[in-house]
Amino acid sequence: MVNRAIVTISVMITLVNMSCSQNRTYLTEQEKAWNPYKEGQILVFGAVDGHTDTLVITKAEDKRFPDGIGALQNERLRVLVRVNDPGISKKSIEVMLLYIFSKTVKDLSEISFEIPLAGGRFWGKPYSFDKLDKYEEFSLQTPYGKFDDVIRIGDNSDQVFRENDIATIFWSKSVGYIKCEKKDGTIWELLDIQK
Repeated sequence: MVNRAIVTISVMITLVNMSCSQNRTYLTEQEKAWNPYKEGQILVFGAVDGHTDTLVITKAEDKRFPDGIGALQNERLRVLVRVNDPGISKKSIEVMLLYIFSKTVKDLSEISFEIPLAGGRFWGKPYSFDKLDKYEEFSLQTPYGKFDDVIRIGDNSDQVFRENDIATIFWSKSVGYIKCEKKDGTIWELLDIQK
C-alpha cells in the first residue's frame, strides 16, 4: 500500500514537471546578445560637472525560470548591480540594471532597461526586440570610446518623473549603457568599464 502511494506520487510529480518544461520558452542567442555585462564588472559614469557614479555588477543570471504555481514558464536573464542608496540609509543596495525575458504565448520577447544612476532611474516599460531592431543606429563618442552601434531610447512609461530621473538612454549594442540624459538636462557618460 505504501509502495503504491509512493509510485503514484512519483508519477504525478514527473507528469507535472514534464508538462511545465514542455511549455517553457527560451531566449535566442540573438536576444541574449543584448546583455554585454558580466559579474564583477564595474561601470564608471561621469557628469560634466565632475561628479562620478559607480555601478558594480553583482549578478548576471541566465536560464532563470520563475518559481511557483501559475508562474509563466519563460526564460529570464537579469543583471543586478550594487549602488549606494541615495535615501536616508546611505547603504549599498542591489537593484536591477537589465532584464530580458523570452516570449510567451501572448507576448514577444522583451528587454527592460532599468539603469539606476546618481540617485535617479530610467523607468521605461519593456521594449520588444522587434521594435528595437527598427531603431536607427548612429555613432556616438564618449570618454570611454567611439561607438557605431548606438540607439537612443526614450522613456515610454507613464511614470511621473522626478528631476533626478533619467529621461533618455543611449545604448551601444556592443557595450550597453554609454550615455544617459536626466530630466533636468544633466548628461552622464560612460568613463570606464573595469573588469
